[in-house]
Amino acid sequence: MKKLPGHTLLVQAIILTADLAIFNPVTALGGGMELAPQPNISDSPNLAPLSSPQTPLAQIASPQKDNFVNAIARDLLKRQLDNAEPNVGAIIIGKEFCNRAIHSSGVQDSETIDSQAVRAECDRIAELYGIPAIANTGPLEQINSVFELSDVKPTDWAYSALQGLAERYGCLLAYPDGSYRGDRAITRYEFAAGLEVCINAIQGQIESGSIDTTSADLEQLARLQEEFALELATVRAQLDGLELQVAELETNQFSTTTKLTGSVTMALSHALGEDIDAEPVFQERVRLIFNTSFTGTDLFVTFIQFGNAGAFDLTGDTGEGLLSSQVFGDSANDVGAAFAYIVPLGEKFVFTLVSNGSALSFLLPTINPFIDDLDTGTTSVSTFAQHNPIYRFGGGASFSIDYKMSDSLLLSAGYLGAEAASPVPGAGLFNGDYSTIGQIRWTPTDELALGITYLNSYFGAGNFAYGFGTTISLTGTDVANTLNGLRDDHPVIANSYGIESSWQINPKFALSGWLGFTNARLIGLGDADLWTYAVSFIFPDLGKVGNLGGIVLGAQPTLRGLDVPGSQSLPRDWAYHVEGFYKFQANDNISITPGFIWLPAPNQDKNNSDVFIGTLRTTFSF
Repeated sequence: MKKLPGHTLLVQAIILTADLAIFNPVTALGGGMELAPQPNISDSPNLAPLSSPQTPLAQIASPQKDNFVNAIARDLLKRQLDNAEPNVGAIIIGKEFCNRAIHSSGVQDSETIDSQAVRAECDRIAELYGIPAIANTGPLEQINSVFELSDVKPTDWAYSALQGLAERYGCLLAYPDGSYRGDRAITRYEFAAGLEVCINAIQGQIESGSIDTTSADLEQLARLQEEFALELATVRAQLDGLELQVAELETNQFSTTTKLTGSVTMALSHALGEDIDAEPVFQERVRLIFNTSFTGTDLFVTFIQFGNAGAFDLTGDTGEGLLSSQVFGDSANDVGAAFAYIVPLGEKFVFTLVSNGSALSFLLPTINPFIDDLDTGTTSVSTFAQHNPIYRFGGGASFSIDYKMSDSLLLSAGYLGAEAASPVPGAGLFNGDYSTIGQIRWTPTDELALGITYLNSYFGAGNFAYGFGTTISLTGTDVANTLNGLRDDHPVIANSYGIESSWQINPKFALSGWLGFTNARLIGLGDADLWTYAVSFIFPDLGKVGNLGGIVLGAQPTLRGLDVPGSQSLPRDWAYHVEGFYKFQANDNISITPGFIWLPAPNQDKNNSDVFIGTLRTTFSF
């Protein structure tokens, strides 16, 4: 058996472990930082990750890993690390806790617990709470040789001790960029944490017989353990407390396969204008979402909504002033439900099936990551600001497939049948109103995304509208939605083209925008041309982490051209839209958003008096 050097190197190794700043359990479990990860425009094409605080529908998330153990790990780590001082400790304590939880679970069924998936999820959550240098480059990594450290030279005074840490004791960690950063100041708790790691490593080697030690070595270990007994006890107590909470969650969990999320939106709103006769309103809308995974990689979504949030009666019945919190919210608190199933097909494909109540913005990315929350009520105050209005053509039952052509290119295609449930001749899945879509999204970097979109749609007489398969005007003028009153007597075939973009210039400022054009052919009558565009100025973390400010300028869907013999004249002014909002994230579960909308030419007629809409919205997310 190979003999080790005397206690001097051993003690140096243990002491130098403190320079790693393994973790600080006091600051990591107590201080003052909030988690608010911003959306990544190169994420899963369907929806944002479960950790996103933006929206319950965003919380439906990618289906890759959402079994109940992952949820427990997320919830516990978030509970322990919320309001924490950002430091390396958040990363290490998360890993240590997850490893201990997996090791002690004794569960072997891969469909119930996927240890690698749980560890990966824990790493991801912990990284979000780490210092920026860690969060941007990944978790600390164990190295086998001091030569792997980019900022340590053989001439450094601690070189030999670091060499012992790596090669003899196996407890030297480095940053993923290969740096050690040994000049960083530490606390006694960080020192104790490093001591704990090396003691455990050395004790494991002694028990396995892989090393030999002298009595002097053991005396030094005992002295250090005694001197830092209080700190070591604190570290161990934190981990023991996490294990107790895991046991409690597993005993009282809602389901082993299903996670409940949701939102309740309450809004005080008022519309003003010379031609407006409206009273201030206080409205609510509730969304409940049950996310179920049967295999750990798929996702079955049950969506429930009810509320009393009706739209304002604006000039000419225009849909321009609809608030995002009012979308399908006026159900007199009757419950509506929809169901979806999302499953990956190999490494490159994701298939989505929706039974009813679907929307194109659910099926594929709309390339407006900071604002599009599927009308949940956590970002913009208007529906128009959410995404290119052409995504509001079509609804009902649907299916789509996403093909990841490369790391930067995503190809999506989908089909929606608005009358899929009806067996009546002229209706059904393929013989009634429908919309088909094809889109390619290019994300050359995490900060920049571009999209090109094409839709082909058919609407029976009276059904054409930017209304998710209904005749409700969710955005755009009444002139545009009714095709100047001609839709009621004529079926419509529409071809729509869109260009969308998003660019996060820096962590505090982003731009997004779109251009949409639709040629609507009134069968047997003539053609109509509709245009829309917008640019959004977005300010993430404005004032504090988690806040969001936005200014949206554009033109809502406007009927600009009508080639129909003998048709009545129409106003052709642009339906300009000006909007501002500021979401204040009071805590992880409550946001308060004041906002306004100005319509200088409602119903695309500048002779109509201006319309002003103000709202104060509170959203409770859980």
